Parts: sequence; structure tokens; C-alpha cells
Amino acid sequence: MKSGFGRRLRAVVRDWPGITTTILTLIVAIHALGAKYAGWPWMLKRFITELGTSTLDSSIASAVYLGLSAVAAISAGFAGVIIVFGLTSNSEVFRNFRRTSGNRLSSNWTSVIASAFLASGLSIGAALAQINDRPFVANMLFELGCLLLLHSAVRSVWVLRLLLQLLTVDDEKKISAELTARHGNPFASMSA
Repeated sequence: MKSGFGRRLRAVVRDWPGITTTILTLIVAIHALGAKYAGWPWMLKRFITELGTSTLDSSIASAVYLGLSAVAAISAGFAGVIIVFGLTSNSEVFRNFRRTSGNRLSSNWTSVIASAFLASGLSIGAALAQINDRPFVANMLFELGCLLLLHSAVRSVWVLRLLLQLLTVDDEKKISAELTARHGNPFASMSA
């Protein structure tokens, strides 16, 4: 049996994507503070000399950061296709789903695209910070971008799965109506 707290936590994560984004941002901020002031490890730290200069060619790191930007942009496009699929369906099942889901549906659909675009922007910012010899800032922007891209990807797959379940319900409803129209209602004689 699942605890009430676990169910509530899952409902908050599912229905309030902004809270998840805020938590991910706080995690990176805490990590940045720990890395800056407590010596916590960060991804590219071993390439920084004692004088603060980078031994890593900034073009290599920038290419990695821009690679994440491209992946995030593709993810945003994929999320957009999923959402358009959910928005344009005129079946009764989809209309009822959109009507009853309200603001939570809007938050989720907006979040998958916004998080991916934000990840893309952070990656571009990381590349610019790296070029301007700010590898620590670049690393933290990249880290947040990775987490937001992961958040967007997981939420996109969840929304896709939800829409596929609705499509299954819609298909079953249509098939049932077609069979009834073709063969008549087998229970009609019982109700008379």
C-alpha cells in the first residue's frame, strides 16, 4: 500500500511542473555554492589551474554546451508536436479531457516546451561564459540546462503516454459504436 505522502508528492510533481523546475534550480544553486565555497566537485574543475585559468580549450567545452542546446531545441520541437496532437483532436474523449484538466494541463503542456527552451538558452549562455573565461559559471549553467532538459524529456514522455491512453479510449469507443451500428444492440431485446 502506498503512503498518502507518496501519492501527494507524486500529484504535486505531476500537476505543478513549476515546483519541479524550482527544485531543480535550487539543487544547482546549492551545488554551485558548495562547489565555490566548500570545495565540492564539479564537472570541469580538474581543468582549472591554481591561478584560475582553464587548461581546457574553451572551444571544446563550448561545443559540448552548444550540443546540449541543439538537443534541447529538438526536444522542444518534439514536445510541441505532442501538444499539437492533443490540442487538435476533436473527439469527445479529448474535448472532455481538455475541459476537465484545466490549468494543470496548461501548466504541463507549457512546461515541457518552456523547460526545453530554457535548457537551450542556458546552454548558449554556458558556451558564452566558457568563451569569456568563466568556466565555473559555464559549468553551472550547463548543469542546470541538463536537469531542465531531463525534466522536459520525462514530462514529454509522460504527456505522450497520457495522450496515447486517451487515443486508445477514443478508438475503443469508436469501434464499439461502429459494431453497434453494424450489428445492432445485442441487449435491445432484453430491455424491451
